[in-house]
Amino acid sequence: MDDIVRPIVLTVLIKENRILMIKRTLGDYVDYFGLPGGKIEIAEHLSGSAEREAYEETRLKTKFSSLLGVVSEHLWDEDNLKEHFLLFVCSMEIISKDEFDYDDELLEWFDLDKLKEASAGIIPSDLIMVKHFLREKDCRFIECDLKKHDNQYKIISLRLY
Repeated sequence: MDDIVRPIVLTVLIKENRILMIKRTLGDYVDYFGLPGGKIEIAEHLSGSAEREAYEETRLKTKFSSLLGVVSEHLWDEDNLKEHFLLFVCSMEIISKDEFDYDDELLEWFDLDKLKEASAGIIPSDLIMVKHFLREKDCRFIECDLKKHDNQYKIISLRLY
């Protein structure tokens, strides 16, 4: 691990009680579904970063609505700290969708009431974020440690504030 905390914006896009997730193809969590998002760029404010990332990953034009919460996430690979992410989870308003060539096979709408049944293919910490920031609204900050073993991710530590 390099000595950098990575600031990441994650977007919550909801339509008709369904939440949009994207299948990861690069980096960590490959083949897992997660909230659309990515790195906050230099000189970029959170709202602009959220709108840009939502568009880049989904081709949805959105408007920043609110900051739902913040997560400090450690990703462990066996006994070594691999990554430290600082995740800003943002609620977005969907404005429109661009209709041009884009790989929609990576995107899937999940019914919020049935998310638990689909949990095997979803990043565990993203499920925690949806549960506590969106559904139960019982905290605004989460500290989470995940461990990767045999291409499976398991939460090994979780603190809600």
